[in-house]
Amino acid sequence: MKDYTEIICIIDKSGSMDAVRSDAIGGFNSFLAEQKGLPGEARLTLVLFDTQYRVVCDHEPIGDVKPLTPATYVPGGMTALYDAVVRSIDSVGERLAGMPEEERPAHVIMVILTDGLENSSTDYPGAKGARAVRERIEHQRSTYSWEFVFLAANQDAVLTGGEMGVAANRASTFAADADGVQMAFARSAQAVTSLRTSGEVSADWADDDA
Repeated sequence: MKDYTEIICIIDKSGSMDAVRSDAIGGFNSFLAEQKGLPGEARLTLVLFDTQYRVVCDHEPIGDVKPLTPATYVPGGMTALYDAVVRSIDSVGERLAGMPEEERPAHVIMVILTDGLENSSTDYPGAKGARAVRERIEHQRSTYSWEFVFLAANQDAVLTGGEMGVAANRASTFAADADGVQMAFARSAQAVTSLRTSGEVSADWADDDA
């Protein structure tokens, strides 16, 4: 394995995020700036989702990733969360499986951030989608030691994350307002930073003073 971290960010941009659009943009850009400032190699895959699924960058060196702008982050649509998670896991998993063992990352972490519950997946809807998400997350966690961090508003993130296969100590609820969104991205940064610097996600990654 190669000494770098693969970061996958799956960020909600459904219509309800419009009220905190500038905060979401600023929060992600602060997250990105922190990761660019850390020593060591990292690559980022960024997925934005609403009813649709869009890959903004794929396995891109962290230093080359461009910040979000009002032109690249435009909320609208509903919340196809299951489609976004399953497609992202499958895509990254297939890419890594096709790489020589010595080129694969030492660490993989997926950050999922949403302000709503699943309501519009088409490839993986309803109970089928819930099973597909859980099966994939549990498989990647147990077989390949991927880390999954789930941040959610307007729901109990620990409960929802648990249904998806995310460990309770890797889930955090945030308020659906400007401060809450900024805090969610700060917590995301703390989780990723701790993995990159210490090799594990710290126990206090979701503390309120993150």
